[in-house]
Amino acid sequence: MNNSKLLYLKDAIKYRNVWLGIAMIWIVVYHSGIDLGNNVFGEIMKIGYGGVDICIFASGLGCYCSLEKNHDALDFIKRRVLRIGPTWWCFLVFFTGFQVISYGVSLRTIMGNFLGVQYFTGIGNPFNWYIYGVLLLYIFAPYLKGLVDRIATKREHLLVLIVLIAYSVVFWRSNHMIIIITRFVVFYLGMVLGKACKKELTLPRKTIFGL
Repeated sequence: MNNSKLLYLKDAIKYRNVWLGIAMIWIVVYHSGIDLGNNVFGEIMKIGYGGVDICIFASGLGCYCSLEKNHDALDFIKRRVLRIGPTWWCFLVFFTGFQVISYGVSLRTIMGNFLGVQYFTGIGNPFNWYIYGVLLLYIFAPYLKGLVDRIATKREHLLVLIVLIAYSVVFWRSNHMIIIITRFVVFYLGMVLGKACKKELTLPRKTIFGL
């Protein structure tokens, strides 16, 4: 294949923002309720959780690279919280106000969402699962990176994925937990790509952009 059509896998990291941009548009369109018609594009946009999976995958990739530079787990979590926390909490104040005005949610529901436990209890009006779900993934990220680094074969990676999927079966009847538990598989795959990016592997450029 022509070298101009190839891209080093490690350079895929540069295009992470492209994936995230597509994912965010996907999620916003899904939650907006806009009817895009009965076509392929419209049907894809209805599957809003696909955009979330892209974000989780990109997060796994970014977490691996971050931990590769600095192996201190506590420092990693601290940096991640400080990076997303202030912006998220400011947004949450305004969004909670909107929820109160629109739906009259209780103080208990407000506190549950601020503390990040409302969605996972399945009680009340949960509207805040993603950030705290991601924070849970961050806590496990140093352990998952250690696991990824120790594994040398595709068969071993496949075994880990089977174990993660099998573990999620326990939560299949729990709608408020399965939404994040199944994302451990996606997050792990992102970390696997993070490890692969260290090698001089190449991919067609169209693969990086998903075309």
